[in-house]
Amino acid sequence: ENFSKNNFSRKISTFPGDDCSLLQITQTTDPMKTIQKLTAAILLTASCAGLSVSCVPRSETKNLKIICYNILYGMRRDTTQGKRLFAEWVRQQNPDILALQEVNDFTQFTLETLAAEYGHDYAVISKDPKLIPGSVGSRTKFPVSISSKSPVVNVDKVLDNMWHGFIKCKVEGYNVIVLHLNPHLYEARRREIRTVLETVKQSGLFEKWIIMGDFNTVSPLDSAVYADGKYLQRKKEQEKVHTRNNNLPDGQLDFAVSQAILDFGFVDAGWADRENYRKDGFTRRIDFIYVSPDLRDRIVSCRYITDDFTAAYSDHIPVELVLKHDSE
Repeated sequence: ENFSKNNFSRKISTFPGDDCSLLQITQTTDPMKTIQKLTAAILLTASCAGLSVSCVPRSETKNLKIICYNILYGMRRDTTQGKRLFAEWVRQQNPDILALQEVNDFTQFTLETLAAEYGHDYAVISKDPKLIPGSVGSRTKFPVSISSKSPVVNVDKVLDNMWHGFIKCKVEGYNVIVLHLNPHLYEARRREIRTVLETVKQSGLFEKWIIMGDFNTVSPLDSAVYADGKYLQRKKEQEKVHTRNNNLPDGQLDFAVSQAILDFGFVDAGWADRENYRKDGFTRRIDFIYVSPDLRDRIVSCRYITDDFTAAYSDHIPVELVLKHDSE
């Protein structure tokens, strides 16, 4: 270039797609100042290319897909080696986060192995029988788990004062709890949900929370579904057979657990998108995904996943939530 003393005007643009502004060196009568400005422009351009100082990337909005699924005794109906059919189904659904209940007969290692098969590099199980020697019963059975394409961090596994327990963690900036509440006693479920909600309360701001799992209880939002009394009668017949169960306070359905969650401020994502949710045969629910109020307007959809696989391989139907998500 011919750097004339009184005639220099040149634009230096950054690489396509970055967020650094277009720079322009204007006319100057001082060659040294021209060189200084040119040097500064080159350094800033290089920094945006990641050569020195990082340039803050533009935040992009994408959809984040979450699936919550009780897989019935560790997906025991899938008898293929390594649960190949289940892994293929998850690959097809392509969730960013997968929350499971009844992850029976899995260890941390075998869960990580399965998760890798469907494209998740990160996985956590709430209880590993190999790490709890000598324990029997619910202490080692019916773990919950979470797996993700992104790191699962700040993990707490809560087993004390819980029948099955829950995992609290952080994924993609969201505060996540995966739980499985007591299936036998309504009083125990009420105690357990108090523990869960107190955990949320003591964790700071009530923002970006997702609670999901098998709650083993019905919701007052669905009360019209139970108005004919058929479900209540069915539960009464079950308790005649399973005499140790006590799921009906004063012989009625127990809405208290779900009501406590709603009173806390959580939004039932399925109810928020109930028209879409019910297209696939929505009737009664005990599996839920709840979100904090700040995420309500970010719900793209929430639905049951009903297909040939889910019709055959568990007694629960998976719930899918899609959120608008700002990724860095």
